[in-house]
Parts: sequence; C-alpha cells; structure tokens
Amino acid sequence: MDAIILGCMVAIAMGIMRLPYPVLVGVIVSVTALIPVVGALFGGTIGVVLLVMESPIKALTFLIVFLILQQIDNRLIYPHVVGNAIGIPSILIFAAIVIGGSFGGVIGMFLGIPFTAVLYTLLDTDMKKRKEEK
Repeated sequence: MDAIILGCMVAIAMGIMRLPYPVLVGVIVSVTALIPVVGALFGGTIGVVLLVMESPIKALTFLIVFLILQQIDNRLIYPHVVGNAIGIPSILIFAAIVIGGSFGGVIGMFLGIPFTAVLYTLLDTDMKKRKEEK
C-alpha cells in the first residue's frame, strides 16, 4: 500500500510541475518501492536518468521533489500504513524504526517493528487483564 501511495504522489507531483513521463516514473517508483529500504531510491534514480535526457534542470527539479516526497513518505505515511496493518500506533512504528536503526542499522530497522509489535501486544494484554481484575 505504501509503495502505491508513493508512486501516486510522485506521478501527481510531476504532473503538477509539468515534468515529462509522470505516469511512467510513478509506476517505476511504485514497483521499485516494494524493495525494502533502497527500492524507492532506486526508482528515483531511474527517474532522474530518464529526465536528464530531456533536461538536466528538469532532472534536478525531479530529484528535489522526489527527496521531499520520500521524506514525507518515510516520516508520515509509512508508519501510519504499517501501524494500521499491525494494529499499533504509528508513532511507535516510527520510534521502532529510529531506535532499531540506531542499535542495529538496517537489520535493526527490520527487527524493530516486530519486536515493538510483540512488546505492545504483551503490554496491552497485561493492561486489559489488570483492568478486568479491578
């Protein structure tokens, strides 16, 4: 779901800015965003290569817009989408990625989300159990 959202954002932003190949680049970004961590950047690189053939200025404009959209996706959309899928608040997903990344790099980012989900579920179950006892 996150990959589709990012691809649509790229295509819409490119259309608004009247950059060439908005749908093509949006689809490429969407498909490559399925690859964890580096996929979207790989798709953005393909977009820059396509646009640099048209105009280096358009390629630079796309690169700036893409990096902004990538940050919005990484900071806001991805935690919300994953949080809804797992059933935990998006702020905890964001914290799990940041803390996991600081402790274990890329592998820590991947393991941080399931670890947080398990911890959240255990604490939630314990809190519900204590609430019922009262």
